[in-house]
Amino acid sequence: MFAMKRLHLFAVLVLGLAALIGCAGGGSDNTNTTGTILDGTPRIEAVVVVERTNLKDPSKYTDAQLQDPLQVDPNDLVNPTIYGVQDARNIQTGEQYFFQLVYYDPSGIRHILSDGVTWTTSDTTGLYGNIGSNSGLFLAGSAVNQTDQFVFALHDGTRYEVKYNVKPRQVRLLGKVVDENGSPVPGVQLNLFNSFNSLVGQVASSFDGSFRASVPLNTQKFTPTVDSIPTNLYQSFSYDGLRYTVGFTQCRAQLPTLQTGTVVLPSNVTLKARVDGQSTPSPTGCTL
Repeated sequence: MFAMKRLHLFAVLVLGLAALIGCAGGGSDNTNTTGTILDGTPRIEAVVVVERTNLKDPSKYTDAQLQDPLQVDPNDLVNPTIYGVQDARNIQTGEQYFFQLVYYDPSGIRHILSDGVTWTTSDTTGLYGNIGSNSGLFLAGSAVNQTDQFVFALHDGTRYEVKYNVKPRQVRLLGKVVDENGSPVPGVQLNLFNSFNSLVGQVASSFDGSFRASVPLNTQKFTPTVDSIPTNLYQSFSYDGLRYTVGFTQCRAQLPTLQTGTVVLPSNVTLKARVDGQSTPSPTGCTL
């Protein structure tokens, strides 16, 4: 496990970013809600801002490269957990992200659409944060939103949107969803529950299978959702040496005891490919 380094908003950085925070722009009646399927359709993603203070060699990357943190080698980071694509529903107060309009070509290569993109949010007062109208740089505020908020990207007359939530500073839970060959499985939603079986968090795996959830300390169990698992995979998953069937309350995987800061799961969430003529594998981790 790694101890989390807070995403500091240094005063000098805030001053330097002030020019990037733009005013609200125009909208469009043509709205596309971004999804999780990897194809050529543009959608909005949030990526963790890589600060130079988190680089072993701050001079190794240009500013332009740092605006696409996925160009950064995690081995070059002092704290590699402050990195990657972030489910926008799991932003925490005081953090900063680049929202990007992206698409994936048939080979799975990620492309950023940056020219001519205008960024706005539904939070016109800036209570929950501010976004750069041209840069997509989002600085989360100190307020936690209780109602749905959206980030909008206007590009070539089409408006795209993604829902975001600003949560309090709590556990940052990191993990990965893969198949049995170790290949990432994107778009799988995990539901997270406390000891009372109440839903306390939701997070979707990104294009590389990774996920970054924000959950309270009392979170104990998780399971993928039935609808988010690709049809070529069983409604079954393995985690930490045990197998579970999806869709049953008694078949939720047990998390390690959480601690304040960042917790990296000790095992991947692994899905199994369907085999013709074979039924769903029997679970070994379910309780009566």
